[in-house]
Amino acid sequence: MALFDIFLFDVLLASVHLYSDISLAYTYFDTDNPWWAGVTLFAIALPGILEFLTFLILYFAGGLTGKKSQQIQQLLIWGVLFGPVFFPLSLIIWHIYQIWKGETAFMEFQNIARHRVLSSLGTLTKSACQLILQTSIMMVTWHLEDTKTLLHVYRTTNIVFSAMMLARSATINHYFVSSGKNVQAEKLVKFSKKV
Repeated sequence: MALFDIFLFDVLLASVHLYSDISLAYTYFDTDNPWWAGVTLFAIALPGILEFLTFLILYFAGGLTGKKSQQIQQLLIWGVLFGPVFFPLSLIIWHIYQIWKGETAFMEFQNIARHRVLSSLGTLTKSACQLILQTSIMMVTWHLEDTKTLLHVYRTTNIVFSAMMLARSATINHYFVSSGKNVQAEKLVKFSKKV
């Protein structure tokens, strides 16, 4: 996986998609539709809510490794910084940091695994919810609104970006599963032969 793909999809496209989400929620508030704005914001926050709950459960169940201070640090980093408020933005920043570290560091097992988990979490929750939600709202309200409004542009843009993110996630998952191995399989075999 080239860093250019990560930059294109997980930084650039994800940034535009996040801007589209926030613009859409703002437009709903501006047009006096607080319920649609609230549900849109909930869809944006859903992956972060799930990430926070996962790390909270792991912390209280003793599933985090290390000393107590290290466990609290993991809870704060992955549960709060990648939580409901910061998740979409923190994921973009995390990918920028991984690109800055270079492709060799990114291809390490813990980084590529975290990339796949966090990207899938965001795609399968936020993008899927937004696709269904915004399509439903558009079908219900299309004839009630002026077709020249920015709301139609924001909704359509959001639906297109959500579909693109879902298509990319499905494609990556397909090629990963069909390959029958993980990215570090050869290194793990060589390491186990040395031991």
